[in-house]
Amino acid sequence: MEKYNYFFNTEVNILNEKIYFSKLQFTHTTYGRELDRLLLDLDSKELSFQTFEYVKNMPSIIGYGYYDVFGELILSDFTNPGILVKSCKNNFNKQIISIEKEEKIVTFSYGIKLSDLEIKLVREYCNALEFEKYRGLDIYDYLDTDGYIGYRDEISLEFEGITNSYIPRIRLSMDIIFDNEHSWPTEKLYNYLMNVYIRSNKELKKRMIPRYAYVGF
Repeated sequence: MEKYNYFFNTEVNILNEKIYFSKLQFTHTTYGRELDRLLLDLDSKELSFQTFEYVKNMPSIIGYGYYDVFGELILSDFTNPGILVKSCKNNFNKQIISIEKEEKIVTFSYGIKLSDLEIKLVREYCNALEFEKYRGLDIYDYLDTDGYIGYRDEISLEFEGITNSYIPRIRLSMDIIFDNEHSWPTEKLYNYLMNVYIRSNKELKKRMIPRYAYVGF
């Protein structure tokens, strides 16, 4: 009987084990462009938020060219982003080179230190083992299931988290929105951070993309 209790208690301890994320982030993107990032570093006890914009390299190359439109050549003007370069190939004279690359710039940055109590409270939403249940699942398979509210359209939201343990990095899409009863742990953690730190701050609230922005039903 004592042996049975020993193994039973050991199993319970394993089931009740908690492994917390050391760092995690939520990222809004649209068409491959990162719009903002909410980063929580539990080891350093820091929460930060940044927004981004994309600008094309200047000056631009302006000219005319022919385009094939249904077999007919049409003359049209064009403007391509470019950069100024100098090299030994052109005797170090300035030359404009066409380039399609865009530069990501930080338009807003904010960060705060969290207290021991704040870290303790947010950790209740950061047990990595709870998130492991959803690894490898396609969230779009859960369209129109119990608790389904809608989906994020045009703008996507992704969760990414790492631990200091054997658990590998995990990434989970948050493009489908469920009610509170059926929410994934990603949505519960995101809503907690939004309610406690974002919506209570006027400057952050107006810069953060609302939960129901760009949502289809």
